[in-house]
Amino acid sequence: MTEIKSTIDLIMEKTKDFTLSDEEKQTIHNRELAGKVRGWLQRYIEGTIDISTIRSLIEQSGSDSEFYRKSLLDGALDLVNLDSDNNMILILLSDLLKKDTEPLAKLLDAFHKKWADELRVIYDKSLNILIEDGISGSAVHPNPASDRTLDAVSTRLNEEFRREMSSFRLQDL
Repeated sequence: MTEIKSTIDLIMEKTKDFTLSDEEKQTIHNRELAGKVRGWLQRYIEGTIDISTIRSLIEQSGSDSEFYRKSLLDGALDLVNLDSDNNMILILLSDLLKKDTEPLAKLLDAFHKKWADELRVIYDKSLNILIEDGISGSAVHPNPASDRTLDAVSTRLNEEFRREMSSFRLQDL
């Protein structure tokens, strides 16, 4: 009677002569390093590690330090968004990666101003509708979050911001 082989045995038999090319090995290595960087960034944002810890981890990496720095830059720029406080990211870019963050800070400020302007327009529109309906007074304050156009405005501004952020990648800060 023949022996029944497990799935793993069958796979091992079929792949025993396969080897990875140098390029494939490098790709796997880079993927592992990028995963480490994502973990460092997540822990940094959560406050469980600081910049000096990341700096020492990079220094210990030896020949991979440039890859870590590039991955940190890309990862940090991916985390920048309009809906959160980006100060920790700006500090990381400035202190650890020695990047000039002023253009990015100005871009964030410009988009926050656009957001505030859009909210003011929605607020005023909502207030005018209430006044037309006979509802007025010093205690009347419409909620812009209840306006249906707010999601569309938010999506539009975030898309514009992402397009602008792509130019920062090209300039490499």
